[in-house]
Amino acid sequence: MAYRISCVDAGSSCPGSFTTETEDELMKIVDLHQKVAHPEITQSQETWAFVKTLVREVAPPGPKAAV
Repeated sequence: MAYRISCVDAGSSCPGSFTTETEDELMKIVDLHQKVAHPEITQSQETWAFVKTLVREVAPPGPKAAV
């Protein structure tokens, strides 16, 4: 399985949407994205608990077509 999160799921108008192979990798990307795109959001245990409720398991992307 892969893991996905989108800012719109949190009620934001930000187009950020990320899909990774592991949840740990996704959390690292979300952390970086928050610092760059949403510096007004204070990181706390409550914030991370909320973010984790937005993570969805999805089918992994298929193989890329040869060009």
